[in-house]
Amino acid sequence: MDSGIYLNAAGALAAEARMDVIANNIANVETPGFKRSFTLQSTRAPAARDAVPPARPGRPDLDALGGGLFIQEVAFDVSPGGLHETGAVLDMAIEGDGWFGVEHRGEVFYSRAGNFRRGADGTLTTADGRGLVLDEGGGVITLPATEEIEVATDGTIGAAGEAFAKIGVFGSLDASLFEPEGGTLFRYKGEGTLPPTEKFIVHQGMLEQSTTDPVREMVKMIQTFRAYETNQRMIALQDQSLGRAVNDVGRLA
Repeated sequence: MDSGIYLNAAGALAAEARMDVIANNIANVETPGFKRSFTLQSTRAPAARDAVPPARPGRPDLDALGGGLFIQEVAFDVSPGGLHETGAVLDMAIEGDGWFGVEHRGEVFYSRAGNFRRGADGTLTTADGRGLVLDEGGGVITLPATEEIEVATDGTIGAAGEAFAKIGVFGSLDASLFEPEGGTLFRYKGEGTLPPTEKFIVHQGMLEQSTTDPVREMVKMIQTFRAYETNQRMIALQDQSLGRAVNDVGRLA
């Protein structure tokens, strides 16, 4: 089979994978603390770049051909999103460095989503109620039975003028140290847990917005769809050429 079909098939698959990433970004344009993802694409090295036996010298006209496009990595943008005022008592946003610590299924994850709520047992949880928000020592935060909760800029949480906990803000916004776990949660790639950081300000009644730019993502979606269509057309054209070579060119007069 013509190698061109494989090259265009690889391009179509890469475009499809990129489209999935873009669609996920658009779906989370309103998700607080969401970090948009993007693909890093590369081309496979030509087969002729591998060790070639001396009896089979390379072909200069063919050695420059690549081995097709593929998705090398799906990365994410850790740049801070804009801050949006909500007025909700348990909404918190980090200005500066660091992540909120969240215990989920016995593991510690990290997130910039501060749309917290009070659990049935009084604990401070994530919006879906499945993650427990951690204090600076890695412990669970339990809220008193009052709506008058105050959060200072250093993360200290108090009620009736008395502090009872300090929300944990950990680590730094270094993309190389984290991998997406799903939603707004990220897993630390290193050993153990991250230490608290001091380069931050906590804003009560505010949320960090998603870093997804819907207009930019829509432009990327159109470009990716056109790339997919182009590869699809090239596959069809090459298949037609092969058919003619077999049925017409090779036919005896």
